[in-house]
Order: sequence, then structure tokens, then C-alpha cells
Amino acid sequence: MERAMVHLIGAGLTSVMQGFGIAVPAGAIEHGHKVVALLSREQAPSAVALLERLAQTLRRDWQRSGLSREVLDRHTKALPAVMERNRPPAELIQAALIAGQTQPRTGESDSAPTRQLAAEIIALVRKTADLDRDGLDETIVFMMLDRLYAALASEITSIDSIRPMCAAYLQQRTWLAPPTSPTPPPLPPAARLKPVALA
Repeated sequence: MERAMVHLIGAGLTSVMQGFGIAVPAGAIEHGHKVVALLSREQAPSAVALLERLAQTLRRDWQRSGLSREVLDRHTKALPAVMERNRPPAELIQAALIAGQTQPRTGESDSAPTRQLAAEIIALVRKTADLDRDGLDETIVFMMLDRLYAALASEITSIDSIRPMCAAYLQQRTWLAPPTSPTPPPLPPAARLKPVALA
């Protein structure tokens, strides 16, 4: 999986954890690729399959956009930091996740909540001039955010299955520090984590 795609998927996965009621520390979304690395190290077949499906879905959507590879790469690389600095309310994320449980992914006519989520981030970005500073196009950013959250919402059941692992990792508070060994610290049993309902 390309490095920029790994970072974007990691940012998306970390971002939607807020919709499950999980506290996401400052910096965690921008460094969400560490969550992807964790899932890959654990080598859980369902988690690896989820990452591959998300990557395939986003590649297909990017190709359909007709944008050049250079433009797509530039925006893909910049989005994790933009998402970190401009976090939407957890309620909007939760609404998108709930919609993903009941509305199938149907291409261009995906559920309104994912578009609302993308629009909220754009509204926040306009206040900070993030896009101008990074040389990004607002229309492209909106499209990519909408596609990212639509892909994540359509995988909500699979994401819920990795939620305990992600929550435990984020709660360690040491996740941002450079690893001291190739083996990640042990995670607490999922049974100790209090389940978080979507509704």
C-alpha cells in the first residue's frame, strides 16, 4: 500500500474512533498511520482485509475523479494534517457511522452524513486558511474527504471489531513516542474495555 494512502486511511480510522465515544489525543489523527502499523503487526486477517478493502475503494474513487496522479498525491499527503487541525464534532461522525449501518455504499449517491462531515471540515478549514497555506483545492479536498468517510462508514461493522484494539492503543498515551523495540507493548484484553454503543 502506498505510503500516502496508509497515512490517509490511518487518519480516517483514528478520526472515526471519536464517533464511538473514544478520546482521540492531539496529534493522533495526523499520525494515524501508527494505528495502521499496529493492525498490520497484529496480523489479524479481518483487520488486514479491512485495510486492503479501504485502499481499493479509495483508489477506485480517485481514478474515477479524473484528476492527475500528482494532484491526488499532493492532496492525499496533506489531508491527515488538515483533518488533525480541523476536527468535526463527534456527533457528526457518529451520524455518518450510523448511516453506514443502514445505507449501502452506492457510489455518487452515498449518504448525506458523509457529505455533511466533509462540509463541516471544509467550514473549519476556511477559518484557518489551511488549504491556501498548503496549496490545496477546496473542491478536491471535499471530494476526497467525502469518499474517505463514505468508505469508512460502509465498513462500520469491521471497524467496530478493531475498535477495542485501537482504543487501547490510543489510551496508552505513549503511542506518539518512537518505538523502542520492534514488538509493540501488550494491549489490555478487549473484555476490559467498556463497550461504546453508536446510538
